[in-house]
Amino acid sequence: MTVQTQDTGKAVSSVIAQSWHRCSKFMQRETWQTPHQAQGLTFDSICRRKTALLTIGQAALEDAWEFMDGRPCALFILDESACILSRCGEPQTLAQLAAPGISRRQLLCGEHYRHLRAVAGRDAGPADQHRRRSAF
Repeated sequence: MTVQTQDTGKAVSSVIAQSWHRCSKFMQRETWQTPHQAQGLTFDSICRRKTALLTIGQAALEDAWEFMDGRPCALFILDESACILSRCGEPQTLAQLAAPGISRRQLLCGEHYRHLRAVAGRDAGPADQHRRRSAF
């Protein structure tokens, strides 16, 4: 099911529209704030605090990647705030995911595509619909 956006008139998946509605309660549409991205010492500190998660998760990630080898996919380890701690995957897929819509942290940008896909149990729509236009 799709809905029409008011500002552009383009069809957007209902999952995306519901996400935008939920996020509008927590952020101002008119004011864009650059999202925080953990890097350098901050990112290293997060990874040190998550050593157990990363140790177990990376072993599982490597096993899963072996099974998925040859498929255009990417696998991620996220913390509870959806910060990407580790990833692996097919290089072209990782390059496509490096475009706007998937970064280490999307604070104030709305829900993550990964979260929406998990909640909906299916593809939630194009990744470029998940970020505010002013972020590009």
